[in-house]
Amino acid sequence: MVSSFNDFKLQRAPHNYRYFVYRIEDGTIVIDSHGERDATYDDMADSLPDDECRYALVDMEFKTEDGRDTSKMLFVSWFY
Repeated sequence: MVSSFNDFKLQRAPHNYRYFVYRIEDGTIVIDSHGERDATYDDMADSLPDDECRYALVDMEFKTEDGRDTSKMLFVSWFY
């Protein structure tokens, strides 16, 4: 899982996704879904279940106040 995270963080194939949604089951991280690079934050939010806890790691791209393109990784904890 650590190598998958590092590949995601550095946007290296095959883990160059927009987001991962996962759960912790019996002490193991299980990836439920992921979004391709053209996916949006709303796509990630729509993939969260209504009745179960989940976690997500999202690569958010945006422009800074001075017009530079940048990105930040967001960690989302989803509780019902």
